[in-house]
Amino acid sequence: MASKSAKVWKYEFLAARESPDDFDVLSSSEFQASNLATAKSILANAVTAVKPHGSAVPNAIRLIDPDGREIWRARIAGPRPAVRRPVRESRTRHHAWLREREKRRGY
Repeated sequence: MASKSAKVWKYEFLAARESPDDFDVLSSSEFQASNLATAKSILANAVTAVKPHGSAVPNAIRLIDPDGREIWRARIAGPRPAVRRPVRESRTRHHAWLREREKRRGY
């Protein structure tokens, strides 16, 4: 149950482009929080739960205070592409690491 001092805050998922003023609002939601710290905590949970729908993927999020002013904006990190290494390279490094560990242990 929300306390009497809780106010309505809003966050928006954005598809931001090069300039901060060039973006599309993809979706938004409202929630109740008593202060900025609580609002940012709720927002952090929202960012980790982002599920992209459609062709536009959000790459930023902004927080709007109860007075309707944007007070915080952050980029959302996207998935990093996996970098494949040749099998020979990964095995060589792994075995070298094992040999070093064995030397330190005195085997």
